[in-house]
Amino acid sequence: MSRQSNISISLPAGSLLLACSGGRDSVVLLHLCLQAGRKPAVAHVNYGLRGEESDDDAQYVRELCKDYNLTCHVHRAPVMPDKTNLQQWARRVRYDYFEALRKDLGYDALLVGHHRDDNLETLLQRLGRGAGLQGLSVMQVQQRWIHRPMLQMSNEDVGAFAEANNISWREDASNQTDQYSRNRLRHDAIPALESAVPGWSDKAATSIVHLQEALQEVTAHRNRLKKHVIQIKEDRHVLDLSQVEHPRMLYGLLQEYGFTDWETIREIDQLQTGRVVRSTTHQLLKDREFLVITLMTNTDHDSEYVLEAMPKTPVTLGNLSFEAVFSWDRGEDSPTSVCIDAARVKWPLRLRKWQAGDRLQPLGMQGTQKVSDLLVNKKLSLVDKARVRVLTDELGILWVVGHRLDARCRITETANQYLRVRIIS
Repeated sequence: MSRQSNISISLPAGSLLLACSGGRDSVVLLHLCLQAGRKPAVAHVNYGLRGEESDDDAQYVRELCKDYNLTCHVHRAPVMPDKTNLQQWARRVRYDYFEALRKDLGYDALLVGHHRDDNLETLLQRLGRGAGLQGLSVMQVQQRWIHRPMLQMSNEDVGAFAEANNISWREDASNQTDQYSRNRLRHDAIPALESAVPGWSDKAATSIVHLQEALQEVTAHRNRLKKHVIQIKEDRHVLDLSQVEHPRMLYGLLQEYGFTDWETIREIDQLQTGRVVRSTTHQLLKDREFLVITLMTNTDHDSEYVLEAMPKTPVTLGNLSFEAVFSWDRGEDSPTSVCIDAARVKWPLRLRKWQAGDRLQPLGMQGTQKVSDLLVNKKLSLVDKARVRVLTDELGILWVVGHRLDARCRITETANQYLRVRIIS
């Protein structure tokens, strides 16, 4: 790229929010926007990590916005928790703030000042971590609402533009230290590579383009495959393992559900039927040649709820509501609503997942039955079985929720107070 005072960049349409630290790269990006006739709003995060210097950075951004009549958003970050990775924490804080501004004020695009050499540093970092294709594709010009208009400019290009236009900025002294791995790559590794392999930076940038093109092809193939191997059935997605030939493709298919541990996914076809694996958002259940994926809810966890005594007012525990009533209408009973003779209850009540060995005497039947047999007879899927909960008292099971009452719950002529229990979700 030529070293000149007038450089054009491609900017997205719509309202723009520009992330500005006050450092050279983000200030150059702001000047490039203004040169292109665009006036973005500006967002700055003050982490407060350098005392007065951090406050001076924020004030500089405010004055810069005032000079050009730009909307300015400044956010003071909360205190960083102990034993936290500084770089990860700072990134999370600023992008959470930018996302909040997008939702509240309707900005269409976020502009950030990454340039080509930032991408080279990221590439080296990820090579050192053993990253795959997606990781080695590093940052792209556009990723969702985030845009990087300077990604094709080198560090030298950015500096030359700043010098030619007499642009001033705030200098963060931490950028000059070797405390962070990215700084060591910038100051030592990349210059050494350039010395050993002249033109390394340009060639590595070309390789990144090839990697990104390969990722696009793989992603397109995965999206086509997804239509054939994943069936959407009500509240679950069912993936046919027999149609996925390589663990890498399975990894890509499961990533969107939050499953990112490569070792787990590589060995997933070896899991026994009934085995459950959880991500932060979803539950995956192995069912022979299928993976049944469901969104996690509060009731997917092994939570146990306790009701100590007859409620005086309606109470909600988990997905059940409890209410003391003094009349019983058989017409109100259903699989999702039952009435229990309060005099037969041995408090407290507990709502929990069913367990192997649980038994009850189903209302209307002689003798006892295992809950597992009851669920088999109802032909429930493995996913639905895993979700079944039981309501118990000190003597045993009162209700296999949504399926069968125990005989102790039957209403007799002497009953005068009842507990109405309903499924509410």
